[in-house]
Amino acid sequence: MDCSPRRIDLTNDPKDDHEHIRRLQGCINDLISIQALPAIWDARKSGQIVSTLLDVLVSVLRLDFAYARLRNSVNGSPAEFVRFGERSIPRPQSFVTAARSALADPPLNDPIAIVNSIYARAAKGKGDGGGAFIIESKSAKAKYLSKSLIALWAKADTRTPKGDVGAVDFDPVTNSQEPDVKSFAVNAEKSDAGTAVIAVTVTGHDAPRANAADAVIRYDFVRDGGHWKIDDIRGAEEGKPWSLRGMLGDSLKN
Repeated sequence: MDCSPRRIDLTNDPKDDHEHIRRLQGCINDLISIQALPAIWDARKSGQIVSTLLDVLVSVLRLDFAYARLRNSVNGSPAEFVRFGERSIPRPQSFVTAARSALADPPLNDPIAIVNSIYARAAKGKGDGGGAFIIESKSAKAKYLSKSLIALWAKADTRTPKGDVGAVDFDPVTNSQEPDVKSFAVNAEKSDAGTAVIAVTVTGHDAPRANAADAVIRYDFVRDGGHWKIDDIRGAEEGKPWSLRGMLGDSLKN
């Protein structure tokens, strides 16, 4: 919104004057929202500050997309934040990729980059597409999952009666039956030469989840054949922990 000073000519059409006043009132409201931020940020962690800042920027500036990266967050590991506006934008993943490149991020063969690409795709359009595409076929599993997890999944599939869904009957990427992704925040909780743990906090268009733990999905990565692969996905349902490996393993006990 253009908030630059404008002279209101009362000799013009009254409808134009009303429009000028409406726009001016909108600018004032936006400025009030910005001035309130320091009070909201008091005693907040850096990640929460960045998250609320992006929310305000997307709203006040009518942005289609906003991106921020904290290079030194938890344990010195980077954290990334992505927000999309109300309008649907084509290929949202390309915006994340471009922003990361502009900030000189590491190559895409990196756990954070992989997780960001997954959720940028899940947030595309209305954010209801979900992330089942990472497990929907053998080729998809080979692209995203470790050989060990693929082998466990294949073993569990042999025990699944024909016509049944199988041990994993929901979308683990969004931890839901009905995906809803408006925005997401990615944080590296652990990272070393051979393993990494990436946590994703998902915000939907609907009301927040009753249990905050249900909105956090964790990815355990391992180096597999020189590439980073997902070795497990973990989350919670009504506060009760679950993991892909746990569910697949339990299906073999039946």
